Amino acid sequence: MKVRKFSEEELSNLLERGAESKALDYKKDIDWDDKKQRAELTRDILAFANTEGGYIVIGVSDAEAGFEPAGLSGDTLGKLDTTRINEFVNNYADPPINAVLFKVAFKGKHYAIVYVPPFAVIPHVLKRDYDNILRPGDLLVRTDDNNSARIQRAEDMHALINRCIAKRRAEILRGVSRTLEGRMPAERSADQPIYETEHLKSGRSWGEMNVPAEFSAFREAWFHPVDFIGELVRPRKLPGLLDECQTKYHGRRFPYEGRGADRYQITGGIEYKRAGPVGHGYEYWRFLSNGFFNCRESLWEDTDPRFEGTVGIASLLEFACATLLFLGKLMERTSNEDGFIYNFRLGGCKNRSLKVDLQGRGPLLPGEYVCREDEIHVTGRYSKQLLTDQFEDCLVSIVDECFRLFNWSGNEEQLRKDIAGYLAQGRIV
Repeated sequence: MKVRKFSEEELSNLLERGAESKALDYKKDIDWDDKKQRAELTRDILAFANTEGGYIVIGVSDAEAGFEPAGLSGDTLGKLDTTRINEFVNNYADPPINAVLFKVAFKGKHYAIVYVPPFAVIPHVLKRDYDNILRPGDLLVRTDDNNSARIQRAEDMHALINRCIAKRRAEILRGVSRTLEGRMPAERSADQPIYETEHLKSGRSWGEMNVPAEFSAFREAWFHPVDFIGELVRPRKLPGLLDECQTKYHGRRFPYEGRGADRYQITGGIEYKRAGPVGHGYEYWRFLSNGFFNCRESLWEDTDPRFEGTVGIASLLEFACATLLFLGKLMERTSNEDGFIYNFRLGGCKNRSLKVDLQGRGPLLPGEYVCREDEIHVTGRYSKQLLTDQFEDCLVSIVDECFRLFNWSGNEEQLRKDIAGYLAQGRIV
């Protein structure tokens, strides 16, 4: 694993959030000589790994007005390191976890950040007991109230099983791709946090658009090279590359640029914003010379009272398809043998109904289903050859995961046929 530094800017982004989440936890301090505190940190690390990974920032205290950056003493910081943490954690975790500890000085204070990667294919199970904090056989996850706890609810177990299925499918597809290309499977990149910081910046830009609460639900996709290579394309060539990679779905260009839109030159790239609850509502994308791309749009369903509180099947499919097609074209025009990490996310979808679109396109699947999660996040690693030879498989892995969390009871083979038929209609080019 390559060694890198955690920047002040990355830490600032985590501190500015000011609220914990499933992927972020603040801790005031940790006494490494206290085994109980080590066990509690281990509990958090396993829970993060079994959810979607994330960061534990040590040196942030809980105040009346929220969280307050307090920093750590030199003595506390000196007792923390990656090897020490992993040795303790892996006495209890099966399979092992490879967390990474970063130490950062920021505004005269010192902090420790533990980066926890999500599980690869098999969730991490506790194998040993410690003082009723850690219990053999427990599966720990991050809960809706941002705590670390053993699985007790059926919906939490279903979510974990679905993540396992999606990761296993992605692993098989990656293995097939690497075999076809005559290369050995690659490990998860140590540069992942760099691109996660870019994603945080995109989220901040989206927040600056002041999207009203009634339009806060969104579709989102972001992707980046597996390894950070500094500059995939020169910034001055980004506009031309963007035009070459554009695609269309249902007659609409992607990446989109509507009337009344604002397009900005930013450091190392281009950013686009369109605000206003007309048509597709609020839209945003960011394209950087290091290969990072992020796009987000509020759900058009919330702009029409007839479809409010739903997610349209065809629009979900088209968005996933358009972003994958754009990624495929990008890989054709750039030199990157290790491929890209692709993420697809639906936010604010809990209790929404999955419905057929009623815009003259007809149903893709029958029935009505309700989502049991507030967020759906699907990720995978794709090569140029994989998207060329198995595009439909890649699309199925994304859409099938979404449908599972909407309580869809169909089978994958039927889904595959429906998607193939829908694409064959020439809706997406």
